[in-house]
Amino acid sequence: MSVASSSTASTSSTIDLSKPGCYVVPSHVIPPVDYDDDPDSGTGDSDGEIRCNEISFEHKKVDVWTVEDVIGWLSSLHLSEYSPAFRSQRIDGRCLRQCDRSRFTQLGVTRIAHRQIIESALRGLLQ
Repeated sequence: MSVASSSTASTSSTIDLSKPGCYVVPSHVIPPVDYDDDPDSGTGDSDGEIRCNEISFEHKKVDVWTVEDVIGWLSSLHLSEYSPAFRSQRIDGRCLRQCDRSRFTQLGVTRIAHRQIIESALRGLLQ
């Protein structure tokens, strides 16, 4: 079965509905674009901009990590849910080294397993 459709540019195309993954989505069910609630910080993270001139956190010592390096590190640990708190408190590498149990709790890391993952990974980086 084929369905012919026309776009706003007055071109017509045929979609083969017998092929897996091919289907027609009515335009009235397409959700609006979901923009971030936070305004663009200009770092290039939210708009897909690639930053080639920066060295990733993996190639730096913890002491010189920026806040964005710490956020990237949290993401690599699959703990990016804590990124907003670390970003708002401006936790960079030097601050991260000094974090203890109570500081992590203040940052919202209340699950013991998550704190242990962070502390273990940090110890591994500092050896």
